[in-house]
Amino acid sequence: ENMIEFAKKNQFGFPYLNDDTQKIAKTYDDIGVSCFSILTDEKYFNGSLNDLIKINVDDLSSGEKQKVRFARALVQQPKYLILDEPTSNLDLSNKILVIDVLKKISYFGTKIVLTSHDLSFIKESSDECILIKNGTILTFGETKKLINKDNIEKLYNLSQIPEWAY
Repeated sequence: ENMIEFAKKNQFGFPYLNDDTQKIAKTYDDIGVSCFSILTDEKYFNGSLNDLIKINVDDLSSGEKQKVRFARALVQQPKYLILDEPTSNLDLSNKILVIDVLKKISYFGTKIVLTSHDLSFIKESSDECILIKNGTILTFGETKKLINKDNIEKLYNLSQIPEWAY
């Protein structure tokens, strides 16, 4: 059984990470025409996907593309959503949008597993985390307790870090 079949069977949802895999004509085609996509738009995006329906995917901003990726994954109605660096290459306003959408997704019952190097994003978007260095778990537990000076120094091999970093 390959990874895609396993993920579908176990209700994992994951957005495409590479824009080259989504070269299609219109954003709405990418999201999928279904009643659930309309419900998804209202439930998670406050109707803002409607503004993107007629726009070519290549013409979307990074934040708009991320919204479309989330919508594509949510149309599958997954129990789990897997995200790899969901805020990479996003400006502050789009990072805020991503955090807001992730909180709504979680509120409505979908579990989220994500990876990120952005410590402020991790603190704001997760309740629990695992700190991994070179494939080894350093520690795990409540995010707000784990993102601290000592753990960041260990994680990044730093002798000292500025206060703004944690």
